[in-house]
Amino acid sequence: MSANESLQWTCIETVNRPPQPRSGHSAVIYNGSMYIFGGL
Repeated sequence: MSANESLQWTCIETVNRPPQPRSGHSAVIYNGSMYIFGGL
């Protein structure tokens, strides 16, 4: 998934195998930037 300029989520088409799911992280938006912490 990806957010476009109108802040709407769209599905990204993948070729071959898609990336593996991720978990165990947190994220925050601060001053217009997104920070992601942790994860597997």
